[in-house]
Amino acid sequence: MTLCNFMETLRMNENSVARDVAGHIRRAPETTHYRDLPDQELFTRVHRVVSHLYTRPDPRLYEDGPKNSLGAWYSRLGQERSRQGVPLGEVVVALSFIRKKIMRCVGERMLLDEGISDGQAARLYWSVSLFFDAVAGAVAEGYLKEPVRETCLTEACE
Repeated sequence: MTLCNFMETLRMNENSVARDVAGHIRRAPETTHYRDLPDQELFTRVHRVVSHLYTRPDPRLYEDGPKNSLGAWYSRLGQERSRQGVPLGEVVVALSFIRKKIMRCVGERMLLDEGISDGQAARLYWSVSLFFDAVAGAVAEGYLKEPVRETCLTEACE
């Protein structure tokens, strides 16, 4: 039941989570390539990742399976960000910011509202961490699929 409650709590707080994370990404020194994006575009990008946690949970993210799988979606996202010139490290840092904010916001609300046990909280944190690990892996796969990025990974690029 805790996972269902987590997903519902996240759904109810998705806009505030996405707005807070978008602001953090815009200000953080580790994510400079995101600063030129219009506010709505950055919010939409963050919101899409947040909503994937409760709309389409998929434990097979690491597989580049059918076109509609999240693994394939995030792999294509990696290819797109590579073509845009966003360093892979910045994408991974942005994903990390999203994960941290989700766990802070939703975790606090669930602890206060439901009084979940330490064990339940640890399992929930572990599940969300696995989701984001798989997402980061799929994004990295997308970067490696791009010929320009593949060259930049093996040679010095200007």
